[in-house]
Amino acid sequence: MIIQDQLHDSNLHKALTDDRRTDRSPAGEGNDDDAVAEYWLRHVSYYRLSAYWLYFEFPKGQAGPRFQPGATFDNVTALYDFDRILRRLVMRGTEHVEVALRGSWANQLAQLGDGHAYLQTKLYREAREFRSSRRKLQQAVQRSSETYIDHYRRTYSIPKRPPV
Repeated sequence: MIIQDQLHDSNLHKALTDDRRTDRSPAGEGNDDDAVAEYWLRHVSYYRLSAYWLYFEFPKGQAGPRFQPGATFDNVTALYDFDRILRRLVMRGTEHVEVALRGSWANQLAQLGDGHAYLQTKLYREAREFRSSRRKLQQAVQRSSETYIDHYRRTYSIPKRPPV
């Protein structure tokens, strides 16, 4: 009953219509094409974009207009696009670092033996953590549909896990 009461609580926000979302965004200041603003608000979402227009707002509770002079919806979408592109570049760069670190780690472990040295408990400080990770690895190998894992399973039976 409490949950149902909360669902009908008049303090909850109701979804805004397209017109209300546009009015409450920098597009409501009259500087932009409403159709473009409505497209962005519908397909990217009011709440996601609102994080980007906070930069253009006056502090909450301050009398006067909500947005700083010259703030436009185009400013908001340009900031959103910049963030999206920057995030993509950072992730791409991070991928290169990750691949290099994994490759170096695998090469070092491979030098310790036959490619399966990573399965030796003695190489790890925390035996319990190692056993837990080894179980997770085995489950991931069993679920995997990667070509090299499938080849290993069809070709070798021991050890059950592929080389590093």
